[in-house]
Amino acid sequence: MDYWHHRVKILIVPKRNIFVRQENSFWRAEGKWARFSLLIIFLVLLGFLGTAVKPWEIIQNSSIPDEHSNNHFSVGLWYGFFGSFIILLMLLITWKKWSLPKPNINKVGEKRAEKGQPSTYWILILLIVIFGGFLRWELVTGSLSWEEYRTLGGSSERSTPVDSLTFSENWNNILLDYPSSDKSHLLSAMLKVSHNVWSFFANAEKVQFSEFALRLPNFCASLFSILLVGILLKKWGFGGAGILCSFLLAMHPWHIERGILVGPDGILIFLILINILSITYSINDQTGKWLSWITFSIVQFLISYLIPQGIFIVIGFMICAIVLVIHKEANYSNRSFFINRIITSHALGLAAFSPLLITNIIQISEWEKISTYGYEYLGNTIDSISKTLWGIPFYTPQETINLSTNIDSVGISFINNPIITSIVILTSITAIVTGFIQTWLHREGVAKILVTITMLGTSSILLSSIISQHPQHRFISLMIIPILIFMSIGLIQSLTLFKNRYLLSSCLLLVLVGLQLAINSKQRKLTFNLSYSPQKEINKHLQQRKINLDKPIEIVSYGFGGDLMKLYSPDLKIIRSSDELNEVIKKSKNQNQEVLVLFGYRHLNSKNSEKKNAIALLDSRTTFHVSRKFIGLDPMSKYEIFRLLPESNQEHSQAD
Repeated sequence: MDYWHHRVKILIVPKRNIFVRQENSFWRAEGKWARFSLLIIFLVLLGFLGTAVKPWEIIQNSSIPDEHSNNHFSVGLWYGFFGSFIILLMLLITWKKWSLPKPNINKVGEKRAEKGQPSTYWILILLIVIFGGFLRWELVTGSLSWEEYRTLGGSSERSTPVDSLTFSENWNNILLDYPSSDKSHLLSAMLKVSHNVWSFFANAEKVQFSEFALRLPNFCASLFSILLVGILLKKWGFGGAGILCSFLLAMHPWHIERGILVGPDGILIFLILINILSITYSINDQTGKWLSWITFSIVQFLISYLIPQGIFIVIGFMICAIVLVIHKEANYSNRSFFINRIITSHALGLAAFSPLLITNIIQISEWEKISTYGYEYLGNTIDSISKTLWGIPFYTPQETINLSTNIDSVGISFINNPIITSIVILTSITAIVTGFIQTWLHREGVAKILVTITMLGTSSILLSSIISQHPQHRFISLMIIPILIFMSIGLIQSLTLFKNRYLLSSCLLLVLVGLQLAINSKQRKLTFNLSYSPQKEINKHLQQRKINLDKPIEIVSYGFGGDLMKLYSPDLKIIRSSDELNEVIKKSKNQNQEVLVLFGYRHLNSKNSEKKNAIALLDSRTTFHVSRKFIGLDPMSKYEIFRLLPESNQEHSQAD
């Protein structure tokens, strides 16, 4: 019987190649479908590179269109796909390092026992998110600022303002064209999708644009950032600090203002939080699954595609992940397994994004010079630290003192309430230090992640030129999350100061949080009541003025800021010289017209010596009278409406 049983096994069981172990076979080892997919992509790239026009042929072959941007795109894409080809080749050669099944991974250290996650916690977090959206709603629907207008491409000579704002550009220009370092390809792509979706559902005409649609990506990113902070701290075992940190972020004036502004800041904060969450799940995942590592690498390259400094952030996070693995895994096999996961996931991400990145990199040498108009009010390093902590600068920049009434700073607060301001500064520093110590003692890995981000924020200043004139330093965007986390953990520790007196400790915590909110209450109130720039309010006033007047009216805008105002008043005439201003005055004399001159961004216009004569004419009380003033959150955006006095229609002084 045993004989026949043995014969049946021989016939049923397939023969095995005794010279090749199955786990060493590229075709049979576990994870073969991933390898087969990479092999197919590798062969497709090989065919593309062999048949596509080579970069050196673009210059030599005169039949190829000699368009500068098209040449950049063609050369960049070819080298990008070639880079992807090399990366895939290396992955296929080293497939045993990353494709084989994981070793036996044992949990290192004892995981902190956490209480069940009550629904009360998540209800509070969701209420904070909703409240944060309420505080930001006025800014979402308000007028565009000059900075947003420039970011959207309104100041570019390549397209008209409306074309830029409605994203009439094709996808090639949005994803591949890199004219200057202030362009964000990822942001532009998100804005195009958002605005196109709005245009489709609203049946909007091509010439229309929506501030809500343009700001929707940043608005969503800001609200999700508030939510993610609560999720992260709950996962780390700091539930109370999670609620407090989400609340402080929701109430933070800088995050309210800059997080909604069309720009990279709000998106960058959101991506950094996703990155932290991905690292947390990846390091603590004992199954060795690819999902969290692939998510980590994708977010990494989205950051590198968002801002030029993104590559340094990516490198910093990658080094941080490797350090965490080395610290956590004492077993060499386990350590090698996780490090291979990190390197391979980043290699796959680089292979996927290489065509886009290299196309952009080859255009860096031809970047256009960035206008630094309006960045005087960014302040210095101390101001950046102050904005990170409380959302307001430490000093009021000299250039903005007389611009409008919406200037707040720690210095002004100190003059008005020196004792309270001193207490806030001291308690903030103490809370941050205490929070760091508590995090390092109980969650050393978390502390290392936050310290890494802090170092990246510090390096962003070192990489920038002069902060007051450099529009791209991301110190606050990088520092705001770790600083608020440390501060929240430190403030929560006040609950342990008075043992067995929870009510007294709770009152102390409420007082400390109240002081944090009091120092920036004025700025938060302004963000709730003002838009970035007052164009909508001005246009509404002008329309009402036209209705009330019984004679013709000529409305013009002088100097810097006129293009932005024209978006809201299409019939507005823009004049840029004193000669044109004199022509308007002469015309009003002949036609008996009411003349209104809109004049905004006085500080920026006054820096141009050619405009001094015209500004002097506007300020002369014998010729013009200031009828209204409008202000916005942007201290540079103050607009004045000058009305031409009747007697000047008969006899006016020349501007020249």
